[in-house]
Amino acid sequence: WDPSRDQKALIKEFLEGYYGSGAQYLQQYLDLINEPAAKRMNWGLSTYNGDLSFFPLQAQMKANQLFDQAEAAVKNDATKLYRVQRERLPLQHLALQNYAFDQKLSETRGSYPTTRAAADAVAADYRDEANKFFADADKFGLNFISEGGAFDSAKPGILMRPDSWIPPELPKAGAKLEPGQF
Repeated sequence: WDPSRDQKALIKEFLEGYYGSGAQYLQQYLDLINEPAAKRMNWGLSTYNGDLSFFPLQAQMKANQLFDQAEAAVKNDATKLYRVQRERLPLQHLALQNYAFDQKLSETRGSYPTTRAAADAVAADYRDEANKFFADADKFGLNFISEGGAFDSAKPGILMRPDSWIPPELPKAGAKLEPGQF
């Protein structure tokens, strides 16, 4: 540890050595995610932060573009490609946390005969994204999703998230209910 060393130069050296030609995009990503903290006074990002407003959708989209560019830059180097793809995991998790169920329902409603059918399609899309995240996380050996929280134990809760969003199908007024229904 040598605090007299230039922090930016050390970061640049690491990024270039570890990510090769993808380094410039990872540096832009680091700048992007550090910008909100640099602009806020007396603000810190704690382990249990539930406020994700510091990284709005536009920033997430930009971050994914940077990762796309980094992946393209290292596509012929399997080791560096693996590293870049692994670094994208937090963005995939954030996309699930910020999944815009209502917006997606509004966008897809006209393509389905009922609101419930559209909601089921949105939920299926979310679960597809969650399963892609799980596959990538497993590929990269993710064991924990939080401090002391085993990743495998979190998967069912992540997959169930749409269940609390989809309204139940209510029977028509006066309809006879089946045993155990409602």
